[in-house]
Amino acid sequence: MVTNEEQSIWTTFTVSSVTQVSGRNNRPEYEITGRWEWTPASNTWGDKTYCPRDICPEVINPGSHIVLAKRGELKKDRNGEFYDGSHQWMYRWRITEWEGVATEGVTTVPPTAAPAPAPQPTPEATPHLPVAETEPQHVVDIFAGIDQTQMRIMRQSTLKCASWMMVPLMKDFSSPLLAVKRTEELSELLMEYVVTGKIYEDIPEDAEDLLNEEF
Repeated sequence: MVTNEEQSIWTTFTVSSVTQVSGRNNRPEYEITGRWEWTPASNTWGDKTYCPRDICPEVINPGSHIVLAKRGELKKDRNGEFYDGSHQWMYRWRITEWEGVATEGVTTVPPTAAPAPAPQPTPEATPHLPVAETEPQHVVDIFAGIDQTQMRIMRQSTLKCASWMMVPLMKDFSSPLLAVKRTEELSELLMEYVVTGKIYEDIPEDAEDLLNEEF
């Protein structure tokens, strides 16, 4: 969702570590390591971004945060050549605003689209949906027909809620990447509840095993 011509985007950034640095023009900054929504799974180390300390939350907890990111210069590949810019992950991004943090006396709130009713799939349409052999049929049915804008809003909300729930458990994880993985899995369960209204006792046994898995 682009908000201006300078390619500033409200998005989710999942924080794994924060370091204080001197920054540009002697303006203190945070060096923040984590993962954008578009960070490829093959990038096991995550991305680094920078943000002036005076516009950041007082405490930046590990987990997902909704931020306004401004696109910067292109990255280079292993051969030292610039990427072609066809994907968001090919650029460097800087955080310019945080959801809920006051900027110039105004508390920042990301723009949201009006919720749209989710149409139900018809019996005739369901057989034509691309369903993997190992994917439960109900997963395809409950999300069919939900437009991409509504899915993004729902995904950001459940991921943020999941990250808050996981913060007290961060010390128990063996690595930041495992913490991110467990947060994403919990977010998926919350998303299913939002769409279906089923409580925890009603979810499949394989999902219940996931929550009981050792860190």
